[in-house]
Amino acid sequence: MTSSIADVVQSHIDKDETSLPVFDGTSQRLQEMMGSEEFDMDEVERLIGSDPVLSAALLRVSNSTFYAGLEKVTTPRQALTRLGARQVASVVTLVSQKKTYQVKAPSLTPLVARLWQHSVACAVGSQWLCQRIKRHDLAPEAFQAALLHDIGKLFVLRVVDEMMERDSSFQPSEALVIELLDQMHSEQGSKLLAQWNLPEQYTALVRDHHAPDFEDSDVLLIVVRLVDLACRGLGIALTQDDSVQIASSAEAQSLRLSDIVVAELEIAIEDALEVAAEA
Repeated sequence: MTSSIADVVQSHIDKDETSLPVFDGTSQRLQEMMGSEEFDMDEVERLIGSDPVLSAALLRVSNSTFYAGLEKVTTPRQALTRLGARQVASVVTLVSQKKTYQVKAPSLTPLVARLWQHSVACAVGSQWLCQRIKRHDLAPEAFQAALLHDIGKLFVLRVVDEMMERDSSFQPSEALVIELLDQMHSEQGSKLLAQWNLPEQYTALVRDHHAPDFEDSDVLLIVVRLVDLACRGLGIALTQDDSVQIASSAEAQSLRLSDIVVAELEIAIEDALEVAAEA
């Protein structure tokens, strides 16, 4: 990639003309409620029920293959009963985040769609893996961290989209845009999360999820790195990496995952595509 393209994009970013919302009002309120030791289930139900679009999306996700039980969920209360309040909070966050995955340029639309699938698959897969290795305490954080790990790519895509709208002669190829995202997303994503005042563990994860080394004690980072790697190996990403060997990766070795668990993870990731479609 010529440095001039990255410089032009960086110059646009420095003007602070592009922004991404963190969470919408309903999602933010629900996250605050979940943060308290005691919360009223009736209040949670009322909050979700006050947003028809959110309620409909929650029911679709609750009835997806990944979450579905024997009977169809037809009300937010049933979704709360089946999934649990904290899982519902994660789904609500996912639904609210989807609103930001939009661009105007037709040439960028496929990239945004693939990035959304990747983000959701990483979030659901990371949560599943934490539960599978009996780190239930990390599951909610893993979902959130994985959902945000590539937020820098979305931000840079939105910047490119605005630049294309302002200058019709600026028409970068898909390959060039992907290279730009790979180059800029970790730094831009970590800066974005810092501006949002999100916990340092998320900011650090976004910054370091492609770092060459990691600490074995940082299970949250290792989980997200591994699921991100698995998604790229499965082609659930902007580009597919056929060289990925998940079971023999440093991350899988650090978590001491068996081949069976790795295979189960791949199935969970593929099932998560329906969650992405229904959200």
